[in-house]
Amino acid sequence: MTSGDTISRYRIIGPLGKGGMGVVYQAEDTRLRRPVALKFLLPGSLTDRDKQRFLNEARAAALAHHPNICPVYDIEEADGEVFIAMAYLEGETLLSKTARGPLGIGQAIDIAIQIASGLECAHQLGIVHRDIKSGNIIVSPDGRVSIMDFGLALCSDVTRLSAVGGAMGTPAYMSPEQAQGHSVDHRTDIWSLGVVLFEMLTGALPFRREHCAATLHAILFDRIPAVGSLRAGTPVELQRVLERTLAKQPERRWQTAHQMAAELKRIQIGSAAVPSPGIVTTKTLVLNSWSGALNGKSRRKIPAVAAALLIFATAAFGIYKLVDARRSTELPSAVRQLPEEKQVLAILPFQIVGATENTRNVSDGLVEILTAALSDFERFQGMITAIPSSEVRRRGISSAEEARRVYGVNLAITGSAQPAGDKVEFTVNLVDAVKLRQLGSRTFVYDPRNPIASRDQAIKLVVQLLNFDLTPAARTVIAAGDTAAAGAYSAYLKGRGLLARYDVTGNVDKAIQDFKSATSQDPNYALAYAGLGEAYWRKARATGDKQWAALAVRNAEHAVQEDGSLAIVHSILGQVYGTAGREQDAIREFQKAIQLAPGNAEAPRELAR
Repeated sequence: MTSGDTISRYRIIGPLGKGGMGVVYQAEDTRLRRPVALKFLLPGSLTDRDKQRFLNEARAAALAHHPNICPVYDIEEADGEVFIAMAYLEGETLLSKTARGPLGIGQAIDIAIQIASGLECAHQLGIVHRDIKSGNIIVSPDGRVSIMDFGLALCSDVTRLSAVGGAMGTPAYMSPEQAQGHSVDHRTDIWSLGVVLFEMLTGALPFRREHCAATLHAILFDRIPAVGSLRAGTPVELQRVLERTLAKQPERRWQTAHQMAAELKRIQIGSAAVPSPGIVTTKTLVLNSWSGALNGKSRRKIPAVAAALLIFATAAFGIYKLVDARRSTELPSAVRQLPEEKQVLAILPFQIVGATENTRNVSDGLVEILTAALSDFERFQGMITAIPSSEVRRRGISSAEEARRVYGVNLAITGSAQPAGDKVEFTVNLVDAVKLRQLGSRTFVYDPRNPIASRDQAIKLVVQLLNFDLTPAARTVIAAGDTAAAGAYSAYLKGRGLLARYDVTGNVDKAIQDFKSATSQDPNYALAYAGLGEAYWRKARATGDKQWAALAVRNAEHAVQEDGSLAIVHSILGQVYGTAGREQDAIREFQKAIQLAPGNAEAPRELAR
């Protein structure tokens, strides 16, 4: 196939890659207007057995809904071709990354944990991948891992298709039992993951030899090379993990991917310098150059900074409850059985599939809105604490494992967003951050022509995942400040998404334009004026220019005048006042924000600062 060809409803854009069983093309779904990847069997290979294996891949992958498994949309047969339509993911293969050299130890551990998490989901469904290798792992720009290619997958109810005594898979990554053509189970994937982890740490494969036969002999009889001799600084515990993962006998390996992930997380926590909740905020404390430039004030004395840090550290431990007996508890597998105690949850940035700027902005804005809604929701249910999205982004947290390690959460919301014409299709997942397994999943579509209805649907689905009731009082608070102009809310949402990534060049200026668009469509839209004030505040801090400072104050004050019942407008005005040196005014605004929304952690953090 060539660029421009059409099959079924898909228009071919170009080739992405070729493997032993099939060729993959990037394409566009002309019906849903979204990018996809299409995997075809290689020409001339369409035997009944190959077709059955291909169908097994689609069915196996479609069963497994997990943030670390590439989503499969459909399987079709058209013009004599059988193909799978799956998500088109941004990123590069792990093979490509390791070709440039070994990865950082922390990065390698994090990737291995994510692969293990995806495998645990598949294994619980009775699916064995059987071809885990670095070429089948995609790593997105934000570090999210996706397992690809279930072409050799076995389900418990699928007939084994390999010939008797034959081996399927990639030789250098095969387990001993796989290399001998024996029956395999989920522990063969654990072995292959060990090979991938070794490859990430050293840039080499542990048993690769010059010829295939020699490689298979090494897999069966040779000891694993000592990682420490190939990679200085490798923790001894990590070497032990690899030795157990690459044990020749399956019964001597980790018996589940979850066990392996748990040990890797323990090493990750023990070997990494994990900052306390106050450390990142220290960077905010020293960013008062705007205040000095505008007011001629000298920097505060060190004891005052130390006192502020102490206040914040104390507040942070109260907000995030890091020291909590719940860290040792595990969540039940069903959402309806979530424990009655209070849950600590983080909504992580959504993965963008087939990225477009609009999709990313809407997605990031929705994460901000959902987090704020759950913070408001706490007032009525008292059962959930949501980690501020700004904290999650500031630390670059992209997985439930990281959120658990840093904030002690026991639940995480992950998800993906992809364009569907002028709409955006979302999938949101509730993840048990203790056991690292998915508890539930929902899908919805964001329609820019009905943005508030789309937002309400998103909130409703997330609340359903948490097994809570959305009370009328909670609905009233969440809807506070809404506009009757659909275009205004749509522009506001995109502006919030851009501000979530204010560190990206040009995003603040784009956010200003979106917020201006919102206020022009609804001149009484308090939230849009607050967003405009925050955007000018960001611009003033970046440039030290007084004109942006004045605009920040003017718009933030106007937001409070339009609707003083909204906590967010007081919180933003407090930030503007605080950076401008008007500390007493800032304190007053933050206290008002806390009074209006006790569950929102943004105002207490800024008040402590």
